[in-house]
Amino acid sequence: NDEPNLEENMKYILKSLPRLKLVVSTQGSEGSIAVTREDDGLDSIRVPAFSIDRKDIVDTTGAGDVFIAGAIHALVRDQSLEDAMKLGSYVAAKKLKKLGARLDAK
Repeated sequence: NDEPNLEENMKYILKSLPRLKLVVSTQGSEGSIAVTREDDGLDSIRVPAFSIDRKDIVDTTGAGDVFIAGAIHALVRDQSLEDAMKLGSYVAAKKLKKLGARLDAK
């Protein structure tokens, strides 16, 4: 397989930028991955995408932004990174069912 390995590239970014502590990538239906800098090295977390029937997808615009907003919302409320990524996946799936780049606050 000649494709670049996303996780290895994310680790490279963290190794190259010593003050950086976290890199997150969304991968659509493949979920998301985070690589973090820990005291004992680098750690990876993978979270599957929240399940949604393809026929229910209306618009993908803004799904990644909504994912990040959901994840940040959880992190500032002291949730774990994995739980934050799960919330991000959940709200991104809800957004996919709506037209436009925004998700209503309801």
